[in-house]
Amino acid sequence: MITKELLEEILILDSSTGHLYWLECTGSKSATSPAGTLGSDGYVRLMVNGKRYLSHRLIWCLMTGKMPPKEMQIDHINRTKNDNRPQNLRIATPSENMRNSGLHADNKSGVKGVCWCKKDRKWLAQISIDNRSNCVGRFDSLIEAKECVMAAREKYHGSFCNHGIDQHEAASNV
Repeated sequence: MITKELLEEILILDSSTGHLYWLECTGSKSATSPAGTLGSDGYVRLMVNGKRYLSHRLIWCLMTGKMPPKEMQIDHINRTKNDNRPQNLRIATPSENMRNSGLHADNKSGVKGVCWCKKDRKWLAQISIDNRSNCVGRFDSLIEAKECVMAAREKYHGSFCNHGIDQHEAASNV
């Protein structure tokens, strides 16, 4: 069983970078080498006691004193999967974590939650609430659909609200 005490005996966290390092076997608190490998999915993983862990879950344990429950996820606030700085991590239900997703690759409107409805010849705006798709409305204008879906997302998704805007794009729009 993984505990904070066990992790503190073998790992050290650089909070400014979110990187974990193996501690020397001598008992000193000096880091020797980076812990973990970046996977093809973008997450950092490492082996502890013969079991593979996502490093952000271990960092959560170091931060809070206990491993997150299996049914909970650790959300990367800025959506960068290998940015494991403590200030970028928060506990989330799977539904909350999905709210913080970006624009899907197959989105053709360029607006998260908005698609063209051929049948009605209108822009359909929808958001997910408690794993159910909810229609915000149908609009003649993409701009109107975007404004309404963003307002609904802010109202219902709270701190997990994400409009699907790339972080670099958002920073350049400030």
